[in-house]
Amino acid sequence: MTIFLKPLKLLIMTSSIFLVCGLSTSLFAVTADQDKINYDFCKAPPTLPSDPKSDGIETLSLWNAQDVQEHLLTLTKDAILIDTPWNSYPITYVAMTKARDFERCQGTLATPNLKHQLIGDLLADIMSRWLALSMQSCAAATRQGDPNYGFCGAMERILTNNLDTLGSALEITSVYLSSHMAMALAAVIHDDLFWNQEFPPATHCRSLDRSPCPQETIDQRIRWVEDYKIHYNRNNRFLAKNVGTIIKTLRQACYIRGGFFDTSATLANQLPLPVMELFFGNIRDKTFRAGLELARTLDPSAHPMLAKDADGLYHRQFSHIKFFEKMPPPLAAAEDFARSQLRGPLFLTSIFSGLGSRSWTDLASNPPSTKRLCTIGGEVP
Repeated sequence: MTIFLKPLKLLIMTSSIFLVCGLSTSLFAVTADQDKINYDFCKAPPTLPSDPKSDGIETLSLWNAQDVQEHLLTLTKDAILIDTPWNSYPITYVAMTKARDFERCQGTLATPNLKHQLIGDLLADIMSRWLALSMQSCAAATRQGDPNYGFCGAMERILTNNLDTLGSALEITSVYLSSHMAMALAAVIHDDLFWNQEFPPATHCRSLDRSPCPQETIDQRIRWVEDYKIHYNRNNRFLAKNVGTIIKTLRQACYIRGGFFDTSATLANQLPLPVMELFFGNIRDKTFRAGLELARTLDPSAHPMLAKDADGLYHRQFSHIKFFEKMPPPLAAAEDFARSQLRGPLFLTSIFSGLGSRSWTDLASNPPSTKRLCTIGGEVP
């Protein structure tokens, strides 16, 4: 039986990469003392007033849509990543965040609930910046942290097993959708400065005597995040409806060749949306539960994405890239589950290499970055 007789597997293979953008956006190395920008993600930041509040909403250091695209495109052109299968993931990430943010600002993902918006903004900011920091660091020096998990583990497996562009995108997707997303969710819950500024007093930690926060305070924050999951889940339908974007992007970037993947994308587009939503939802639900479990059990001082200020309060940090030496059990379980869901497509990548998915050797001999008609980072209308 040929692979053309297995449309569901083709669907999972081609569309699972869309999970790169399960939430919101942002990125890159900045210090905790960076300038503040307005929360309005969909517009360029205005000149800040002297009053630290704008329209009654305290401002925090979150990027807007324009910042996201500029910095993500920079990642796709990193000297260590470009022209390698590793880069297939950042390329798809750029295109899907652009399509997703269009919906976020003026479409199906816009939300009237300010608290949901703020949680999603911070979660996205952490995830995207830490993705870039991790991939750059892992590419420069492999086997940091736990060798079996995380981006460094995935990138080492890609190198050791000589995975091609499609296999690489799937491998990194399994990390992004699981341990990475869960770790970022736990960081949101333990970001004292965020909760102190934006949410009711029951979620606040304000004194050295209350750092780390007592469990009842963390539980209050978790209740807010559980309410946010309604918005989190809405991304599943967006992903299900955007199967063709990933194929178009990789073709434009010259990271896959030929018409085979166009055919598989067409098959995926013809399947009912609930089928796709279920596939995406199963993985992302597991991740969500893992993030809450980590937030309940982990000392925030051990969290790589967090730093403690002089008042003993925790906040997100991007100045010092760190990794878990041993991946916490909830995150390891989520990553194992995500990889198991993608295992069938990963086993098929040797077949796909002859149908357009490009190898390390192929990329080295015909670099996409030197081809005038290739668009690194892709283009989305």
